[in-house]
Amino acid sequence: MQVRMSSWLTAALLAAPLVRVSAQAPPDLKLGVWRGWIMQEGQDSVRAQFDVEADKKHLYVTMRTRGSADYGMAGVKLKNDVLTFEWYVGAGGDLYCRLSRHGGVGFDGDCIDRRPGPTGQPVKVWMNMMPPRDSGR
Repeated sequence: MQVRMSSWLTAALLAAPLVRVSAQAPPDLKLGVWRGWIMQEGQDSVRAQFDVEADKKHLYVTMRTRGSADYGMAGVKLKNDVLTFEWYVGAGGDLYCRLSRHGGVGFDGDCIDRRPGPTGQPVKVWMNMMPPRDSGR
């Protein structure tokens, strides 16, 4: 039995673009699992893992630490070797993070909650992110 497609269906199928959704990061940002550290003033450092992903319009960073919830960072942007995002830590707290790349492959900088913490000073957390080892950068 031979099946014939109508000419309009054939034309529609041939005209339909092939859509391929793929991750697209800025050329100087490697996607994948980054490693690093976070440290609040006066506390021990904590090893962290950062899953860095992208689509055609947005960057996504999810931070994981042992014994803690995963944190999806909001408003992730990379411009002129500066990575910025908001880190909602829960209980009404949110930190604004600004990490810079100073000629190296990784980023480091501070995450600051502009509201006073338990000491009367804003909460400040230092963060470091290093790309996957196979980054070639």
